[in-house]
Amino acid sequence: MNLEFDLKAISINALKNAAYSFLGDYEFQFKTSGTNVQVTITPLKNGLIQPDIASIYRNAALDHQIRIETEKDYRVIREMIVAQAFEPCDNVDELVQKIKP
Repeated sequence: MNLEFDLKAISINALKNAAYSFLGDYEFQFKTSGTNVQVTITPLKNGLIQPDIASIYRNAALDHQIRIETEKDYRVIREMIVAQAFEPCDNVDELVQKIKP
């Protein structure tokens, strides 16, 4: 089964992370061409492919893309919280002002 994705909408990392969940049942191959990537899904057991694997994989890839974008968007806040937890800083208000849009 071949699926095509636009790399402007979803990253290769999200596609690979989504594939990881299915590695026991399927083999995944990724072939990029310009701004597109073709994902080939091959069943490992019985040669049978689950009928809705395309939909399940697309949803998993979207889930991972959202996680990647959320991590990027909130990385500074997470790092600040962790830093504050391990070593309280006196300039928290100044740091918060720096990250406000």
